[in-house]
Amino acid sequence: MVVAEGVETAEHVAQLRELGCEEGQGYFFAPPLDPEDLEAFLQP
Repeated sequence: MVVAEGVETAEHVAQLRELGCEEGQGYFFAPPLDPEDLEAFLQP
């Protein structure tokens, strides 16, 4: 499994998908969170 780091834009996501990378992390998805903020972030 490959996880791309530093994904910041929809263009980054599109380029990664074209390359076959379906997993990524970065500000496009969420900012860094403190552990106590993670639970609230994951709530629907």
